[in-house]
Amino acid sequence: MIAAVKKFGEKNWQQVAHQLEGRAGQQCLHRWQKTLNPAIQRGRWKPEEDMVNPFGFLHPFFHVNFFISKLAVDFSGQSIRQ
Repeated sequence: MIAAVKKFGEKNWQQVAHQLEGRAGQQCLHRWQKTLNPAIQRGRWKPEEDMVNPFGFLHPFFHVNFFISKLAVDFSGQSIRQ
C-alpha cells in the first residue's frame, strides 16, 4: 500500500485501492491516516503537549457557557436550565 500511495498520491484513494485486491478507497484512506502515514508522531507525549488546554480549539462562547453550567451544577445541584 505504501508503494501505491507513493505512486498515486494521498488524494487518489480509489486508484490505491485498485492496486489492493478486496479493499475500498475509504479503507485505504483510513489505514493510511491512522497507521501507515510516516508523518504520524509515535512515542510518548512531551510534557508541553500534555499542558495544552483541551478546549483550546473551541469558540470562547463555549467556554463561558460550559464553565457557568458546571458551576451551577456544582453549587446548587441544578443545571442552568432548571
